Amino acid sequence: AVTWLMKDCDLALRSEAVKLGQELAEKHFFHHVCYSEAFEDYSYFYRFQQDEKGISYNEAAIWNGPARAGKVVANDIRKKILAIFNDFLSPDGLTVDYAGIAKSEAFADYER
Repeated sequence: AVTWLMKDCDLALRSEAVKLGQELAEKHFFHHVCYSEAFEDYSYFYRFQQDEKGISYNEAAIWNGPARAGKVVANDIRKKILAIFNDFLSPDGLTVDYAGIAKSEAFADYER
């Protein structure tokens, strides 16, 4: 992994590649395949987060912002969903234009 970082990032020193690798691992760009080792200059295997396969929605997204309480995140999501829903609710309140939602910029932003 260190040799690859040196080559891919055009680094002259292994110590520079180790430092970069540790910074990337701390930001969850990749991890040790067994989640058991920190990034080091050893013959360990690492996996990029984006290559992980799973069933969770949007699990490959990497959040670099400050941590927020779960209820705050849930409330923000609820507000976004309700705003999108409201924008595509018929005037009589009986139908929703789901096809319009799927094509909307607001929904594309929500999915990101």
